[in-house]
Amino acid sequence: MYEVETRQLQQHPTLVRHAKLEVDELGTWLGETYGLVMAQVDAAAVPTIGMPFARYRPLSEGVFEVEAGIGIAEDIDPGPELDVGTLPGGPAVVVSYVGTYDGIAAAYETAFEWLREHGHEPAGAPWEAYHTDPDVEPDQSRHRTEVVQPYR
Repeated sequence: MYEVETRQLQQHPTLVRHAKLEVDELGTWLGETYGLVMAQVDAAAVPTIGMPFARYRPLSEGVFEVEAGIGIAEDIDPGPELDVGTLPGGPAVVVSYVGTYDGIAAAYETAFEWLREHGHEPAGAPWEAYHTDPDVEPDQSRHRTEVVQPYR
């Protein structure tokens, strides 16, 4: 169910949106965010790098600080609602998961277990990379997500 691999990541800029959200707000906000991000990327005619992603940092029970967007080949003017950020380079463990979102917590646990077993420590916050467009594939049991955890 979960596939684990290591990758050497290349640092690159990102175009992102930030928010503090409750769990039930995430789906709508992410859809809006990816629309805004892609409109700005298209307007700037800048190539993207990788898949849409999101980082979730827990703030309190059911509330997260969220950063979501996509990698870009060069910095661009983010406009009024977005920011330019960075995804780090270096080694990372990547856990691929196909299924509904309720199984993603186990993908994070798989990544952290791999780090412990191999004597590594996290280097920054993990993120989720979304390989399936829900507008193209509405069946969530077929959605492919990667949990990416840089390490040292």
